[in-house]
Amino acid sequence: MPVPTNQGWTSFIQIPEHAERVQQIEEVNRALRSIWNHLEALNRTTTNQAGDLTNQAASIATIIRTATTVIPAPAVPSGGGPAPVVIQPFYEIPLGIVNGVNTLFTVSQAPANSVAVVLQNGVAISPLSFTVTGATIQFVAAPFTGDTVFAWYIASAVAQPYFEIASGIANGSNTLFTLSHTPTSPAVVVFQNGLAISPLSFSVVGATIQFVTAPFTGDTVYAWYT
Repeated sequence: MPVPTNQGWTSFIQIPEHAERVQQIEEVNRALRSIWNHLEALNRTTTNQAGDLTNQAASIATIIRTATTVIPAPAVPSGGGPAPVVIQPFYEIPLGIVNGVNTLFTVSQAPANSVAVVLQNGVAISPLSFTVTGATIQFVAAPFTGDTVFAWYIASAVAQPYFEIASGIANGSNTLFTLSHTPTSPAVVVFQNGLAISPLSFSVVGATIQFVTAPFTGDTVYAWYT
């Protein structure tokens, strides 16, 4: 039945249409509120992640500053004789673009004896996978985009460090591996499949490394020593 309005005569059919529009508007508002809530949650997450990244970067910077601090050489003893030899250890992120193409990276000092331990994604890689010339590390195969590259080395004109593949058969039963030189220090670091293993897992006699448990077939064995 028609009813009079300020605009004239109209029909009740407009009332359900109006209610439908109101319902549609409410649904849109609910959707917008949901999107807003998601955006706020995303903003909080992004802010937290940025804070975590900042803290991680600060921690890495602290480690690098600590590890690469140059130790001053001790004074010559008053009674004469040579001053004690000072070994300067460095553990740092080499400068270079990690993009799957670049193979050249630079460290802050020239590693002694052109020897460095290079870790790619936290795992020590084969000494045959790169070369060291002065302060430049050149990879045989460029690290992939997103890879991490760290370098550990010592800078001392008198130190003679070595990083090499120990000679021996990795077959699950052989426990004896040989180094090219006899270590002058008991500090020998052995890497099995790129991971440093416990010093209790092996012993060193002369130029021979003896494992407590034989490396499995296909395992890689690297050694760093001076």
